[in-house]
Amino acid sequence: MSGFWGADTEALREMGSASVRRAELLADLESVLASRIDSMEWTGDDAEAFRADWAGKVRPGMQDCFVELRHQARRLLSHAEEQEHASSPDSIGGALGGSTLDIRPPRP
Repeated sequence: MSGFWGADTEALREMGSASVRRAELLADLESVLASRIDSMEWTGDDAEAFRADWAGKVRPGMQDCFVELRHQARRLLSHAEEQEHASSPDSIGGALGGSTLDIRPPRP
């Protein structure tokens, strides 16, 4: 083991950026689908069941996913900032060459 504790901040930022892009794509897809479903000329029981499923399950599920992707992106970027701060020469972790957090379980 190299003795390195922490995260690759560049990788965290890349993953955060990718998550933001994918959240935007998912939000765009949800918007396009909603527009097409709303403007679709289709009547009958099947049409009503489809629209109810879309409005009650599918659309909210898509919205939850893109919101969660955005939250995850923010967390990844925050972890990158924290890691850089902890690893900077001015921090305890950077000065001592280790982590600023003691993650070992307490001794009995």
